[in-house]
Amino acid sequence: MFDKNLTACVLKSFIKTRFFMIKIDELKEAVSTFDDVSDLNVSNKGVNFKYQGVQTIINTCESDKISANKIIVMNSFKSPESIDSKIMGEKIAEIVNMTSLSPAKTTYVHFPDDGGAFFFRNIFSDKLNALEYNDDVSRRLFLSNLKVVLLGMMLENYNCFYDVKEEASKLCEALNDESK
Repeated sequence: MFDKNLTACVLKSFIKTRFFMIKIDELKEAVSTFDDVSDLNVSNKGVNFKYQGVQTIINTCESDKISANKIIVMNSFKSPESIDSKIMGEKIAEIVNMTSLSPAKTTYVHFPDDGGAFFFRNIFSDKLNALEYNDDVSRRLFLSNLKVVLLGMMLENYNCFYDVKEEASKLCEALNDESK
């Protein structure tokens, strides 16, 4: 038989941690500790800023049945000059989505007057509830862990951009070989 007190205690603990969600002010606090951050702007949906000159948006999502915390990190990069058409940019994004080892999703948007840009969207889902805290000591650890998660997600997005540059180089090289 199950011990009713133990079961109630476990359920109470589960419910308490299950609905823990990262708050916007916690995102801001973690981001503000990064070096080389500019244009920090906080809204009710997330935090926008430039990190080393790269536009970054970080949002949180409501918890669901699988994960108490979801974080979305998006970065945008101006398209390399070798990508001069919408079709070429979209094909490169498609190739990167299929071949990159990064979990980030790559999208290309073409602007007729200004070339294009690649957008990278990375989602972290905290299925193990690792990002939670109960007191001031564990809150400091939480903020350190959150900072590592955010920087890791941004690094994965940057890695995708390097994949884009590599694919663009290969495509331009192949087009040059065909024209000979």
